[in-house]
Amino acid sequence: MKKLIILATFSTFLNSCAKPEAANNQAPISISGTDSLASKSPLMKASLPEEEESSDNSQKQEKRDKQVSTAAELQGKWVHESDSLAYLNITGSSWVSGYEGEEETQDNKYTYTLTDKLPQFVDPEVKAEFIVLSNKNDTMYYELNGVSKETLSLTYYPMMKLHVYKRKK
Repeated sequence: MKKLIILATFSTFLNSCAKPEAANNQAPISISGTDSLASKSPLMKASLPEEEESSDNSQKQEKRDKQVSTAAELQGKWVHESDSLAYLNITGSSWVSGYEGEEETQDNKYTYTLTDKLPQFVDPEVKAEFIVLSNKNDTMYYELNGVSKETLSLTYYPMMKLHVYKRKK
């Protein structure tokens, strides 16, 4: 009973401050069960899209900040945990995968991109970080399991092979 009275009072308030829909040429916002109220309220029309946009911008900024932080943590030379001759050298957006004693070629130099989606291998609903390596001849995909000051853990797709590296000091 109290909910009905409060809703009726709120409805009366909205109706008292409503402008005719034709006057402001905006489509009504659908709020389950209250379409007629929402379509009459200039407050509802003005604030909902802005809040959604603000939330989107905030999420995009958080995503960019996370990628910048991850990119900074990746920088440096990494040595494979189980094969001390295999290494990664990550500088800026350049990723070199090499083997001590072998000459670096264009085939082992990549540009990397950080992303939160890898739909060809992982359900888009899964929350994870991925690294896409690309050069003119090849594209490789990794999931970033974790990175710290000392350790880098990657899973290679589609083989699902785990690679753990230690930062070279």
